[in-house]
Amino acid sequence: MRPMTGHILSDILHTWKSFTAQRANQLLHRRGKFWQPESYDHLVRTEQDFQNQIRYVIQNPVKAGLRSWLWVGVRGGDGLGFQRSESIGRDAEPTGICAPGQLPSHYAPKTPLRLIDEAERYSPPKNQRVGFLAWSNRVGSREGFAAVRNLSARQDLREAAANLFRHLRELDALGLDLIVAERISSRGLGAAIMDRLERASH
Repeated sequence: MRPMTGHILSDILHTWKSFTAQRANQLLHRRGKFWQPESYDHLVRTEQDFQNQIRYVIQNPVKAGLRSWLWVGVRGGDGLGFQRSESIGRDAEPTGICAPGQLPSHYAPKTPLRLIDEAERYSPPKNQRVGFLAWSNRVGSREGFAAVRNLSARQDLREAAANLFRHLRELDALGLDLIVAERISSRGLGAAIMDRLERASH
């Protein structure tokens, strides 16, 4: 990977750091420098070295005290060498956690989320407004839901992964009583998606 013609890495990093520093300071209600002056670089030569650098990046938010960092999610078996932590309660003190994404409830929306196996066999309670995070294209499975978001109309796992958090946020913002999410195949990228959904339903 290299910068496009007419761009240099230092300018790109300056743009990233300037934008994110301003936004982070707004969110944290603070002023002044946000990033350290010098970026960290390292030539990766081995798989183990690569994993070490990933750990370095993932642990930075932890070291900065950002304990519910949204964009990190790791689990054993994804090739990164991490082990999934034991399940802990939402209010329990985390033990053995080296990254916020390892918390079982890390991806949980405010609206309760329930995983279902077969959407066509599920009927939303009539006294509740229920949102549906769909994987299948079966039209009949959508009846009775207050809102429906489809992870991928083509059942494309990459598209589903890209849509997952946006759809969850959209459903969570509707003031629903419940969100139900359809289980998908736990093969390949589907395993990562199911990992996030299981955490969201914690």
